[in-house]
Amino acid sequence: MNIKHSFVKPEIECTLAAGCAVTGEPFAIELAHVKGRLTMVSGKPVKAGGGSGGGLKPALTSLDLSDGMDTGRTYHCPHCGNKDIVRCGKCHGITCYDGSGSFVCVHCGNSGVVSGTIQRIEVQRVGVKAEPGVKREPSVKAEPGYPKRGPRW
Repeated sequence: MNIKHSFVKPEIECTLAAGCAVTGEPFAIELAHVKGRLTMVSGKPVKAGGGSGGGLKPALTSLDLSDGMDTGRTYHCPHCGNKDIVRCGKCHGITCYDGSGSFVCVHCGNSGVVSGTIQRIEVQRVGVKAEPGVKREPSVKAEPGYPKRGPRW
């Protein structure tokens, strides 16, 4: 019997900055469309203080999640293995989530009961960097998802 299943690696379209609820370490969630649905494909560790070279802030784009977002079979937090995420209602930062019903935000320390769904997220398009002197879209804030002092990493 000669059964072959071709595996087509999805093309990563954008990344979502997140933090690990267990270790506090930063990571990037890679997003792609799989079978027509936005899907979290993988989680990659990010070096603390790494970011983009040259001091440029990443070009951020707002994504509408009213149709939801799927968790791919290959996705998990690279630090602790959690497969879900939660968005802080105070600073809008993304933290991995264990499904326990409550969370503590690694970005601002806010805590509470998890409720509702994520309707919109700010992502970095793959291969796109902000250019000095180029203005963002009016609907995109300077540093969405982070408190005024910036992310912990």
